[in-house]
Amino acid sequence: MEDLRSLAKFVNDSIQQIGDSYSRRGMTFPFLEEPFAAGNANACYDDPVVKQAAANAIAAAAQIAAIVRPPSDTIILTSHQDLHVEEIARLAFISANRLSRILRLLASEHIFAEVEPDVFANNRISSVIDTEKTLEEIPANPEGKYVGTSGIATVVDHIVHHGQKSSAYLTETLLGPKTAFSEQPTDAPLNRAFRTDLTVWEWLELPENKHDLRFFSMAMRGNSKILPADAILNGHDFSALTAGSVVVDVAGGVGSQTVLLARAHPNLRYIVQDRAAMSGEMQQNVSVFFMRMILHDWPDDKCIVILKNLRGAAQPTTKLLILEFLLSFAVPTTASGIQDDDTPKPPAPLLLNAGHAGLLPHLYDMTMMVGMNGARERTLEQFGALFDASGWKIERVYRAPYFVNAHSQIVLVPV
Repeated sequence: MEDLRSLAKFVNDSIQQIGDSYSRRGMTFPFLEEPFAAGNANACYDDPVVKQAAANAIAAAAQIAAIVRPPSDTIILTSHQDLHVEEIARLAFISANRLSRILRLLASEHIFAEVEPDVFANNRISSVIDTEKTLEEIPANPEGKYVGTSGIATVVDHIVHHGQKSSAYLTETLLGPKTAFSEQPTDAPLNRAFRTDLTVWEWLELPENKHDLRFFSMAMRGNSKILPADAILNGHDFSALTAGSVVVDVAGGVGSQTVLLARAHPNLRYIVQDRAAMSGEMQQNVSVFFMRMILHDWPDDKCIVILKNLRGAAQPTTKLLILEFLLSFAVPTTASGIQDDDTPKPPAPLLLNAGHAGLLPHLYDMTMMVGMNGARERTLEQFGALFDASGWKIERVYRAPYFVNAHSQIVLVPV
């Protein structure tokens, strides 16, 4: 019972901290039933104290639930206008009987609100995925369904359409004789789900998948609303570079990270090289290479190829910055030999990976598993093995605090 009492105290103390922060700013904590309002709904979360208190409360509450909820129950859980389910079903051309069961399940998890029997409304959570388009507009222009939204709804669409369908084949993939130990990207659950022998990237680029590719691209932009986009600025000191130093955004796509850097440090020279890391045709005389969310797309052997190609192009003074999630163990470890004691740790008796509050990187890891097979999120120890095999060593780690869902930054130097 002592753990339960400690956890309950964390919840109470965290609520007090959040309330104090809102009071100091003259703000009122929003009700769950209120619609999500972009721009001010998360205004108080720019206070690190509030972020940490919220993470503590979430983790502690989830741990309390895991302790007191019967295991048999746990295993199966994992426009602000009121409308009767019959009216929603009529507008959406769906069975009212089935829809009401789905909505009630979601409302039981506080996604939507059942304001009267069989009458449902958006709340703060469900309104995040509201496209703000009418049920007449969407069928008339399905390609424009998510245009003008934050993109978060597109992330949900991607998870449901690609991730959950593929997850249905995870068991067969894990146990299948051909795929059980395969790291090949064409042996993913997605390949079984969508009956393709192509990698996910090749499959998305097929002409018949133009719609999927468009929504996937929008979902990736939507990720920027979920994860802080400025992680590149929170670590390595770019101001220490001399004017004109070359910074290369490796596999940088349209260069969104480069734009952030260029605004903060306009005296440097920037180059975006989107696919050169795999071919080995890298820019020479570079001060800093950086990669954001690239290595998690590839199995270990391909990561080593990329890292070796960068090592071959590096000078003795070149730095390589890796921006990725860093998975944490739930228990203490010093196996990496890299200490980052300045990073706040969850207080006991919370799990050292923050438990429920730290789930997002692990959910991303599962997404990589079902969609790309050998691709994965990694621990610092797993990254260290890649660096050892490719001629790099860790100079410093800027780990994101456990109460912030953000990418960490690993600074590497050539061996």
